[in-house]
Amino acid sequence: MHALASFVYWTSWSAVTNRPGDSISYTSNWPYDPLVDNTPPASLLIWSLLSIILLIGAIAALVWFYAQQYDTWRQDLEPLGGVAKENLLGGAVQTKSMRATAKYFWTVVALFGLQIILGTITAHYAVEGQDFYGFPLSEYLPYSVTRTWHTQLAVFWIATAWLATGLYVAPLISGHEPKYQHYGVNFLYACLLIIVVGSFAGEWLGINQFFSNLTMNFWFGHQGYEYVDLGRFWQIFLFVGLLVWLLLMFRGPMAGDH
Repeated sequence: MHALASFVYWTSWSAVTNRPGDSISYTSNWPYDPLVDNTPPASLLIWSLLSIILLIGAIAALVWFYAQQYDTWRQDLEPLGGVAKENLLGGAVQTKSMRATAKYFWTVVALFGLQIILGTITAHYAVEGQDFYGFPLSEYLPYSVTRTWHTQLAVFWIATAWLATGLYVAPLISGHEPKYQHYGVNFLYACLLIIVVGSFAGEWLGINQFFSNLTMNFWFGHQGYEYVDLGRFWQIFLFVGLLVWLLLMFRGPMAGDH
């Protein structure tokens, strides 16, 4: 608490205290606060405007260069035998394990949609403080919870999409599906659901101080790390799940060789 208070004091001091022999603060009078005569100097506004113009100009130059070179790049990338006349994936026969990955992709859509909703709520807290259009939502979902879940979902939906794509493509490449592979795919999906629901519940319980001690919070609640906020138990569980995924991935090519 002492270190945190010192940091807050230092940042406040640097934003309002003038530099030695100058008329602006160490942060160029930013953030803007007219109550303490902290107004940004003209140079700050000019350089901000110039940087925006430079950014837009550089993007425009890249787009122009890409458009100029597109035909050349396309010719270089075209296969020697020409472009395929038919979609090779269109005639592929889906195995049981490949069909079992469908629920992974539906889960990706659900997790991504939930991330958008939580991001909206988190951003709205900056407008109304503790309310969501007049409803005291923070009593049930504090800012720390919505922000934690929002960043955590970015990890979960990307990882789920990655796992599902690998499980779908493995039998497709090897041309053979190992025995009981679809059971492994379903088992891994069940583990994924347990990790998502369990870690979210633990983070909510930890932030709302339902755990009796810090050790329980560390293992099953909220570790407090950026993007790895989930408890250490859930983190280890997720790592074991990735190892199971690797095993399922290796079974495809190995079975294909036989």
